[in-house]
Amino acid sequence: MTSLNPATKITILHVTAERGLSMRDVDANLESYQSLVGGYIECLRLTPRIDCWLNEEGKLNGLHLTAIVLDHDGEPVDVIAGPFFLASHDDEGNTVGLDGETLPEAVAALRKHLVPLPRVETV
Repeated sequence: MTSLNPATKITILHVTAERGLSMRDVDANLESYQSLVGGYIECLRLTPRIDCWLNEEGKLNGLHLTAIVLDHDGEPVDVIAGPFFLASHDDEGNTVGLDGETLPEAVAALRKHLVPLPRVETV
């Protein structure tokens, strides 16, 4: 089970419909993570070392669809609504930031398992 890290700051890849993909240093606490996704957080394990944190109620709350989630065979299995971010975790399951080793793995996981959806404005 992935848990939160008591470290002060972590580096993440953050994805929003408005800003797209950005690398950010953020406070490593529950309130910061909830602020990044706009609500309660849920963790989706993309690879053995990369986690995707998303708004667990994003679809229920009508947030913009931001990505299609693909399984290891490339088949669609879910969709993410609202902002999300990628981080790593240590051997004890604590969330840790991306570093020189895990950043390329996170980018690869993003390309392999998440298909970004364009933001469509309705009139």
